[in-house]
Amino acid sequence: MKKVLQEGRSGGTQRPARPGRWLPWVFSVVLALILWITAITDRSFTVSMILPVTPPALPGELMLMSDLSAESVRVDFRGTGAQVMIDQFFRLPSVISLGELDTGTGGDFPQTISYQLTGTNVSFNGPRSLVLSAEVFSPATVLLLVDRKMNRSVPVNVPSEGDIPGRFMWPVFSRYSVDVTGAATVIIAMDSIGTDPVLPGEEPVRVAIVPPQGVSGSNPRTISASYIAPVPVVYEVSE
Repeated sequence: MKKVLQEGRSGGTQRPARPGRWLPWVFSVVLALILWITAITDRSFTVSMILPVTPPALPGELMLMSDLSAESVRVDFRGTGAQVMIDQFFRLPSVISLGELDTGTGGDFPQTISYQLTGTNVSFNGPRSLVLSAEVFSPATVLLLVDRKMNRSVPVNVPSEGDIPGRFMWPVFSRYSVDVTGAATVIIAMDSIGTDPVLPGEEPVRVAIVPPQGVSGSNPRTISASYIAPVPVVYEVSE
């Protein structure tokens, strides 16, 4: 009897927890979850997102002149039930994809096309949402300027950098003209195409061709350029 009392005082012997001690707490959590899901089953939700716009696919002889890199569209999605919240994690809308663009069979270029957005233009990260439906787009249309492609050789204009104007130096370029590709209305109006600037008096450096808006590229993309001091010319005067 004395030994049992000593064990009880020292705390060496503890009674095991009752098996049903946590059951009321677990039951309460499960019941609350069931009631919450039941409450939102028929509830309608609106989810608003701002999505970037990706360019459409065009036939090879056409090109897009509009700059869509800064374009975005606000889309209001509507859905019902708890699946709306699940879709926001696993089927999140990512971009507005314009897909393939039909410019018709002829007509003058450039053309301004008003593209009407629909739910099919919304692309998702993963499978398409089961319940989210895109209903409101702001803006509802995207304006696209389309032109025919053209290739042409144009002179190269290499600007000088620094205190010495380039006109007082001799330009030495590896190429004095390049082939440019772009929108026909832009290419026709070009008298030259510029590059990154060059510091006069330095060794030749590679400079990149800088295409303006409407020009998709050049061949080559870089040239070697320098500005050198004029070589003095001495004339011998005969008597």
